[in-house]
Amino acid sequence: MPRAQPEILIHHVALGMLHRSRSTVELPHWLHEGIGQWAIANMPVGGKDYRRRQEWAVNALHESPNLLDFFKMEQFQAPWQPGVAAAMIDILLKTDPSAFRQYVREIKEGQPWRAALQETYNLTPDDLSPLYGQQIGVPNLRP
Repeated sequence: MPRAQPEILIHHVALGMLHRSRSTVELPHWLHEGIGQWAIANMPVGGKDYRRRQEWAVNALHESPNLLDFFKMEQFQAPWQPGVAAAMIDILLKTDPSAFRQYVREIKEGQPWRAALQETYNLTPDDLSPLYGQQIGVPNLRP
């Protein structure tokens, strides 16, 4: 049997715990995968795939500044999209960690994710995209 990579274990443990926390209400795909990718990036070992996805995202978005309906996807279509998801999580956490906990809690309690984002951060996905774009040097990034 092949040996499991620590990144894969961390990713799935984080998502499993998140799924069972408070309720089994599902988070939107970008948030769910972003949390898993963010957990990998912040573990003491590994994170190589995470860094590669970050680079792919930056390169892809410099070529074409469009997230391709990123916030509406039920599955990512390109290898760079998990890197974007993790970066979005990082932005939210650095803005206000307690608001992030509240944001996830509100979704798990049944509030639609867009309404919870507006309530906890006073942001919409259309606001979040340019924040990421500024961070990577793509100020005209479209959601």
